[in-house]
Amino acid sequence: MHPRPTSADLPAPGWFPASWKRSRALLVLAAVALVAILGGWAWWLTAPGRAIHQLPTPERSALFARTMDNVRTVCLPAHASGLDAFCDEQASLLITFPECGPSCVALADQVRPLATR
Repeated sequence: MHPRPTSADLPAPGWFPASWKRSRALLVLAAVALVAILGGWAWWLTAPGRAIHQLPTPERSALFARTMDNVRTVCLPAHASGLDAFCDEQASLLITFPECGPSCVALADQVRPLATR
């Protein structure tokens, strides 16, 4: 039977090999970097919506009307492959407007799958 270790036999509290401290620091640094990257990406993705919400109401309404007109007159009737990217952008932009209600979202949903064909 082995004798029970005393506090003098144990390492000091908080003592870790230097490699553990480095690994832990690198892990924390990687986690912070990942959170920063994801936060920046989310901020970048929401930039068009923030810009639209900051427009004065008359300008926002006019842009909404033009975008809605583009979707209705250019994107719905024309299935030309050269307009897929344009139509996808217009439909994505359309749904960021606060004026875009359920029927507007349904209209945008009709256009967005066209860009993936």
